[in-house]
Amino acid sequence: MTSRIIRIVAVAVASTLVASSMGSAAAQTTTAVDYSRTDRSFGPGTSLRTRGYYPDYGCLRSWSPGVTATTKSFRPEATAQARVIQELGARSAGSVTLRPPLSNAFVEQDEVQWEVGPGPDTPEASAPEVLDPNDGDIPEDEICDPAKPWRVDVVVDDPAASGIFEVRRWSSDSDVQTRVGNRLDRYVCQGDLIGLELKRDPRLNGPNFWSAAYPDTNGDIWCAWGDPDAENGAGNI
Repeated sequence: MTSRIIRIVAVAVASTLVASSMGSAAAQTTTAVDYSRTDRSFGPGTSLRTRGYYPDYGCLRSWSPGVTATTKSFRPEATAQARVIQELGARSAGSVTLRPPLSNAFVEQDEVQWEVGPGPDTPEASAPEVLDPNDGDIPEDEICDPAKPWRVDVVVDDPAASGIFEVRRWSSDSDVQTRVGNRLDRYVCQGDLIGLELKRDPRLNGPNFWSAAYPDTNGDIWCAWGDPDAENGAGNI
C-alpha cells in the first residue's frame, strides 16, 4: 500500500450515487431492509455467520458515514468497508451505480457478504463498535491456529473459491502490507481447516486499483483504495 493521495473526484459524484442508491433489488424497501447477523451457506455448503455490526444501515444503503451506536462518532474502517461492499455489489450486479446489499430475506442470493466467520459471535447488541477478532498483529506461527477466532471483512462467495478482502485504516508503517497479508492468510488457512476454499481477491487491486472518496460526519473527505500491488497486496484495501 502506498501513501499516494487518491484524486478527490467523488465528492460531486456522491450526491448522484446517494440519489440512485434507493433503486435496489426487487422486493426491498427502505423500511423493511434487514442486515442483522444471520447464517448463510458459503462455497459448496459451509454454514457461517455473516452481516451485522452496522447499527445504522444508512451507511450500507447510501454514501452516508458509518457511526457508532451510542456516541454517533465516525467509524473510518467501517465506512470504508461499506464502500467496498457497495462497489463489489455493483460489479456483481453489472451496475455502474451504487447497489446496496440485498436484505436478509435474500441473503443467499447476494454473493457479497461481510464479517463472515464461525460462531459464536462477538456481542454486537451492547457494543456494535467492538473491534473484530483479528485486530492487532498476528504472529506467523498463529496464522493457522484453529483455536484463534477469525472473521473476514468482506467475502465474494463463489462455489469454487470465494474472494476475500481486508479493510484497514492506512498507516505509513512500511510493514503494513505484511501485517494485512497475515490476516488474509489466516482466513485462507482457517477456511482450509473447515473445507472452505478462500482466496485473496485482486479485483480491486493492481495498476487500475479501485478508489473512492466520501465525507465523514464533519464533512471532511476520506479516501479508500485498493493496494496498487496486485501480487503482494491482493485483497488489501
